[in-house]
Amino acid sequence: MELHDLNIRKLIYFRELARTEHLTNTATKLHIAPPALKAMMNRLEQVTGGPLFDRKGRNIALNARGREFLRHVDIILNEIKILESYLSLENDKYRKIRIGASNPNACNTVMPLLIREFPNNFFEYSVLRIEQFEDEEEIEKYDLLFAAEDDIYSSKWNYCKLLCQQPCLVVPENHFLAGQKAISISNVATLPLIFLSKGYSFRRFVDTLFSSEGLTPNIIAECDYNVISVLLHENIGVTVSNPSSEEWQQYSGAKYIHIFGVNCKRIFCIFWKKSNEQDLTVQKIANLIISIYGSYESSDDDLDGEDLD
Repeated sequence: MELHDLNIRKLIYFRELARTEHLTNTATKLHIAPPALKAMMNRLEQVTGGPLFDRKGRNIALNARGREFLRHVDIILNEIKILESYLSLENDKYRKIRIGASNPNACNTVMPLLIREFPNNFFEYSVLRIEQFEDEEEIEKYDLLFAAEDDIYSSKWNYCKLLCQQPCLVVPENHFLAGQKAISISNVATLPLIFLSKGYSFRRFVDTLFSSEGLTPNIIAECDYNVISVLLHENIGVTVSNPSSEEWQQYSGAKYIHIFGVNCKRIFCIFWKKSNEQDLTVQKIANLIISIYGSYESSDDDLDGEDLD
């Protein structure tokens, strides 16, 4: 027997054919042409010293010799899988973890802890816009995503709800409304409002918030998070945000006022790829983030989500 001809690919193809006992279906599943698969199995039988399948016309069936060979192939491939898992764990100690988020400050309280808890990993944090969340190829680059529940429609991702909050008004600390605890959405609409530019996830939420109430907000500027912070500090206008942005220190020194009379709630989640369910490093990081956010108070008891095991 020429053992060097028994490469892993041939063993995988043999095992798949042995399970289905159907050449065309197996070739389709393996994305190869049926003649190529047939030639590969013929060569495998030559190398192993005899037939592994009984052939009756166009049908094939695994014979006794093939079943014994399959038993050894299963052992070999299972050992290779165990080895791959071990090597993956070793490599995971030094891998890059890519995190995408709809808000630049969403990880302010989490990132320092992640770096301390996973010192051998390198963390890359990126802010994504709506069009990026809707691009499956783009988000495939990331291990974890922080986003609103309705930002990601791909079926390739699982998620856990972290926060469910109603919006609030954010004003400078010396603003005439700074001492107020609550304000109606209709009154908010009349104030000089600074909104995020279109394309940000939270901007879409705020647009829905006002349109659902039949209101046209008095928008005086559209910009990114950093510029909003500057304009608030300069007392140019006010903005709409979530209570969590106070925890994230998004608008330093600002005052947060509850907005009443609205039905919209923003559900903030952590997403992980279904293909990463067995990735122990991603699983540990996601579970740590879930435990951190679990300590925060929510404005809604409905935080049922899909937890990692």
